[in-house]
Amino acid sequence: MDNHLLSADELLQRALIELYSEWYNLPRRSTVPELDELRLHAAGALAALPVAAGAVPRQALEQILVEFGLAVLELPRCDEYAGEALRDLTGPTLKTNIANSSARVDELLAWLRTPEPFLFVLGKMQFTPARAEQAWTQIWSAVKIAWDRLPAEVRNEAETVDQRLQRELEGANWLKRPGCFVAALAQLESMPTIVRAAWREFRAAKECDPVTYRSAPPPPAASKSVPPAGQGVSEGDLEGFFVPDEESSRDLKPVSEATPTNLFTDVQFPSQVKPDTVHWLTVQLRIDQPETTRVTGQVPLQFAAPAPGALPDPEIVDVRLNAPGFSEETGIWERTITVYPTRDSVPAVFLLKAHDPGQRRLIVDFFHKGRMLGTFSLVTTVGVAMATRSALSGAAPTPGEVAPFDRTPPPPADLVVRIVKDVESNRLNFTVHSDRPEVGLNAQPAGAMVLTAKDPQAFFTQRFDRLSQRAAGGAGDRKRIERDISKMGEGLFELLPDEFREIYWKVIKPQREAGKIATFLIISDEPWIPWELMKPYRFDLVTQEEEEDGFWVERFETARWLAGFGPGTQLSVERVTLIMPELDLTHVQEERQFFARLQAERGLQVDGPLQERNQVLDSIEAGGFQLLHFATHGNFVSQNADESELSLVDGSLSPSDVEASGLRGLRKSRPLVFLNACYGARTDFGLTGLGGWVERLVGQAHVSAFVGALWEVNDELAVAFSTHFYERLLAGDTVAQAFRSGRLHIRDRDPANPTWLAYALYADPNARVVFGKAPP
Repeated sequence: MDNHLLSADELLQRALIELYSEWYNLPRRSTVPELDELRLHAAGALAALPVAAGAVPRQALEQILVEFGLAVLELPRCDEYAGEALRDLTGPTLKTNIANSSARVDELLAWLRTPEPFLFVLGKMQFTPARAEQAWTQIWSAVKIAWDRLPAEVRNEAETVDQRLQRELEGANWLKRPGCFVAALAQLESMPTIVRAAWREFRAAKECDPVTYRSAPPPPAASKSVPPAGQGVSEGDLEGFFVPDEESSRDLKPVSEATPTNLFTDVQFPSQVKPDTVHWLTVQLRIDQPETTRVTGQVPLQFAAPAPGALPDPEIVDVRLNAPGFSEETGIWERTITVYPTRDSVPAVFLLKAHDPGQRRLIVDFFHKGRMLGTFSLVTTVGVAMATRSALSGAAPTPGEVAPFDRTPPPPADLVVRIVKDVESNRLNFTVHSDRPEVGLNAQPAGAMVLTAKDPQAFFTQRFDRLSQRAAGGAGDRKRIERDISKMGEGLFELLPDEFREIYWKVIKPQREAGKIATFLIISDEPWIPWELMKPYRFDLVTQEEEEDGFWVERFETARWLAGFGPGTQLSVERVTLIMPELDLTHVQEERQFFARLQAERGLQVDGPLQERNQVLDSIEAGGFQLLHFATHGNFVSQNADESELSLVDGSLSPSDVEASGLRGLRKSRPLVFLNACYGARTDFGLTGLGGWVERLVGQAHVSAFVGALWEVNDELAVAFSTHFYERLLAGDTVAQAFRSGRLHIRDRDPANPTWLAYALYADPNARVVFGKAPP
């Protein structure tokens, strides 16, 4: 094992090689501009160091390099591509014999100041003659793929190089052939457009590590051994496991149509598995509680009988599995099971194979008629002695809750994006699904993204603070402000997995434009990403052309939901509770007047406005309302999201104040909750999971729908948004239609104020809200 420690200047150069080698992969909006600023700032600081006897101060030089490394680590994708070198550069074991000669500083300045980082590092590498012919084939093939997008003059120049090479090869013997290919490759490399069209192939064709270290060679690259073959599952292994429906009736239990039936979840999977070995994960709904299961839960059902005295018809449930770190032998991540009121369902069986050691989280989602009922999760360890199916190594079962079946739910969202977070890292795994066959997305894995640096919340907080300043108003070029907001959204989109972005441009956007996709539901268990700010963007390296699309919330009827208990589908509002303390929000009076009119026209019972803390706590615990509307100040506490405050006249209210029995009223009536306050929809991980108002109200109280703001909102625009949202619900719009209409309404009033992007909707996008009685 090589324990040699490189010095700061060597580590900086290694990190720059790794970053520059991936330059065209770095997010163009969110990383490249900031990295360029950091490079130029570090170069300026180095150039300003005093020189004495051909050397610069050693400690000052090292400090500049370490500060640069710390700042770069915070940028998206930089940790992914150069994390080891950057962490070594900024870590406690850094060598002290840094080369501080003025010549070495000049060399570092050249690396930091280069305007074309990829071309710069490519020029430091060498083609290997023995591999030159293969490299030419691969590079020329990539160029031909991009041929139609190349400018005519570039195509002519490239063809000239190819024709010259073919002439030279005709008279060259086997000793001269490699030199012919090396010369032709060098000519192609002198054409930047050609390099951009085949940059991966150029990088692969040249020696990957051009640095000669001063004191020792770099550590050798880790070898990748071929994993042992997994143990397959034959058809014979499955014989007798699946029982035909007519033979599985066992003791049919009578069921009353008026009495709901609770089925028990039975999820079997080892708590410890061997890598590269197939293991079964089975999911079943059972009449009796199983003796052993990885997930304990009940699914409340109510079946419909086709005729009096007849047995109720069965229901169809889709089981979707998200298992990052596993492959599925059939390549299909969804199973359909038939659910009966009188007997166990046939199990859904997934054939899983893990590859890398570590803890893995598996997510089982239940869907009924395209609507999410609930989510169960379990954790398994890869790389320890395999546990048997019958003895699950003492793994404690995970509790879970599932929403009741709705026999006549609204249609499902046209597109569902499911995001699952890894157990041990900030890696997010994407799946996309559409119930529309013509869309062609059936529980399709769509890549993974690693959130930046150590604290994703801090990364997004910086952006939220900038948006809050814009929302508060102030002087500035309005067009520039709008463009800044757009660039922020485009930078976020660049952070999404390559696979997902490819699906977006090739499938989702065309299907939206064809009228096939209108509703967009994001189901996630991560608390950080402001999906409402997402704005698609891509850049063509070859043509240097940009393509933009509108913000998702402009183009789609967008909603979110937390993984877990499913959202409500229809809400009849007979009673409203208002929490509107007398503070300094001048436009809140307009909301009060709106609800007074609603009370008169629709015969609603309107309680409040409540002002004091005890009044609010008593009302929430008692429940009985179907709409809970807050209009007040809010403050997000990033250190502990459960302490984020809503202002009242005699204090404040935090999520930690509303827990356990204090949630019983919300659980019973499952209202729509609208927090028309700053930061109401912000959340972060708490001690045992997600924290903040969203987790407390959606994840624990199981409210039907929730509305809140991610950053500070303008008072006047906030009132305009809420009243327009309710007006559209009164007119019969779905929740997502009304939400998008309200958003666009305040955008048109003030496009440069990001209040219109601040609101997040947690709901079934096709749910509807009915208010009291229709007006005469």
